[in-house]
Amino acid sequence: MSTPKKHHYVPQMLLRRFAHDGRLWHVPVDREDVPRKQRPTDIGHVNGGHNLIRLDGTVDRVSMERAMGEIESEASKAITALEQDESLDVVPPELASPIAWLASLQRARSRARLGYIAESVSGSRDDDPHKGTAFDLQSSLLRVGTVGLFNAWSLRDDETARPKDRWDFTTHALLGMRWDVMRYSDRCLAISDEFAAQYGVRVDARGDFTRDPWSSKFGLNTPLWAATGATIALTPQLALSLHHGDHRKPTAAASVNMHTIRSARSFVAFPTDYELERVLESWALWIQESRFVRDALPRAL
Repeated sequence: MSTPKKHHYVPQMLLRRFAHDGRLWHVPVDREDVPRKQRPTDIGHVNGGHNLIRLDGTVDRVSMERAMGEIESEASKAITALEQDESLDVVPPELASPIAWLASLQRARSRARLGYIAESVSGSRDDDPHKGTAFDLQSSLLRVGTVGLFNAWSLRDDETARPKDRWDFTTHALLGMRWDVMRYSDRCLAISDEFAAQYGVRVDARGDFTRDPWSSKFGLNTPLWAATGATIALTPQLALSLHHGDHRKPTAAASVNMHTIRSARSFVAFPTDYELERVLESWALWIQESRFVRDALPRAL
């Protein structure tokens, strides 16, 4: 059996949920380009993006993909359960957990975040962090960003393990919020490369960080624990609204889409049965803002 070369940093199981007749409208935000109809397999991937270079110089093309696939599979089952049980207004812990772990994985393998770290390591915006490394840098960054996550994932249900060995920052920050289920009668939601789109700054947030209300709208410069909340689009009609309140807070589809698009660093995608001109007109400002922010950030890895 051949080893796939396309390594998806956005799971196909998510993209397929947003496809119509096997296609999506794909709108880049990391460059100026027109929307194009594409298959889920052709969106949100980098050829060899999860390859690891072993110490002996050989290439490991499967270990990272296999570990990521375990989390994606459990999250997919949880999403399906939420789709099927329309009585759920709040996500139960057993379904929230795998989705939170997927959100942490998405952050750890984000090509935009890896690019930001790569630039910091290289020390110059003009340096090419790939030059002469044969993806050694990618291997290092993926290992640093995911080994702890995978270890914690493997021990998550092991009550004999030390709590710190089962703990993951992003996962547990998200699980510390209330998870409201939002269902919409119309197909109206979009997806982006940012799975859990955080936004805002909590009024009661305590801690040593600089409050930046403008950039916090785009999920920047605010620790996750200090964010007002996060939204997660799961299907064109199903989303999650995470917040620190004790009571349900209805969230309009437009707000979910705003957070999804503003937090995008690579692309926005939506079903091909949406009326393209009307959608783009409604979302034009958010896409423009996202492109403006993306242009100011380091290039993706």
